[in-house]
Amino acid sequence: MDRFAADVMVTLFGTVTAVVAVVVSQPSGLTKSLPLSLAIAVLLSLPLLARRTRPELALVTSVLATLSTDNTAPLIFSTWAVGRFGRRHRALWLSAAGAGYLITSPLVGTAPWSVHNLYYLVANIVAPGLIGDLLRRQSQLIDTVRNQVVQARAAVGQAAEYAALEERTRLAFDMHDSIGHHLTVVTLQAASVRARTDDPDAVTEAAKAAEDSARAAMAELREILDVLRRHEEEPTAPARLARVGYDAFLRTLVRNMRSMGLDVRYAVQGTRALLPISTQSLLYRIGREGLTNAIKYGPGAPIHLTLAFRPDRVDFSVENGPSLGTQNSLGSSGIGLTSLRRQVENAHGSLTASHTPQGGFLLRTWLPVATEAPGAPSLAPQHLQNEPA
Repeated sequence: MDRFAADVMVTLFGTVTAVVAVVVSQPSGLTKSLPLSLAIAVLLSLPLLARRTRPELALVTSVLATLSTDNTAPLIFSTWAVGRFGRRHRALWLSAAGAGYLITSPLVGTAPWSVHNLYYLVANIVAPGLIGDLLRRQSQLIDTVRNQVVQARAAVGQAAEYAALEERTRLAFDMHDSIGHHLTVVTLQAASVRARTDDPDAVTEAAKAAEDSARAAMAELREILDVLRRHEEEPTAPARLARVGYDAFLRTLVRNMRSMGLDVRYAVQGTRALLPISTQSLLYRIGREGLTNAIKYGPGAPIHLTLAFRPDRVDFSVENGPSLGTQNSLGSSGIGLTSLRRQVENAHGSLTASHTPQGGFLLRTWLPVATEAPGAPSLAPQHLQNEPA
């Protein structure tokens, strides 16, 4: 239901309530005629249509309706609207309405400070106004937290994109050097062919070697073009990590986040090994979710990322300390972690999320690593223990 439809429904409900109240209680305000009281009740309920944009107008007309017919139904809706949608001087408007209600009470035969009158003052003005104000504050808090979530995800995503871009650029330069080497070899092999025309077997062997070198150069050239392809034509970030390497990607990501003023540290344990694309993709999502939650729920706290290579699996954890800033009063829905946990379990791994004794939060996962496929690129093993990024 859109806002206009909701306003129409509230106005209709307020009008019907006012009409029923006038009919049941009989005219007891300044207007003693039932038809006139009904007309006033209907007419002065219509400004509720503008309760979002002009709640003060609805409040003024509802006070007049109460004075004319001694009917407080529109007053309840209008005081709630002032508390919920009023932009400035909400307390002043509600106080003025309460004072007007008390001052005009003798005109309809009610003592201003009687228990009966004070009860209706609280029930019709104070309580609806406070409830409306409480809902307004809650709505503002939800909007603030939602904006913080969006900003946190944007910060992590931007840092990840820069990390992938830097690694792709580095890879392109490395491959450029490699192609230069291949072309040099081809040139030398071609010169060898020309110099050994008297030996057919040697010429054939040299030509075959030159052909292999040229094919390798062309393959790497295609890889360079793929790496440097325009952003809109590129695959998603997890797929790009197959060429970048998750370890190198994390290092660049940490450096980028440090440049944003965040205290992020990264350590590698064990012997580096080639990770399957599916494993790198899952680690990318887990790291993104962990960093986002750390920024969102632990503002200012240091963040530690640890990647540990085991003989048959890889362990990864994101841990943040207790918040050094203002804590968000709304908890996490857990939907992101639930989805990640399901994906990890489908990959025969495990993911846990828990609070630390120091008041922080720890997101930890382990994933099995299959043996390297034949022909896959290899990484030179490097034994590292708690190496800082």
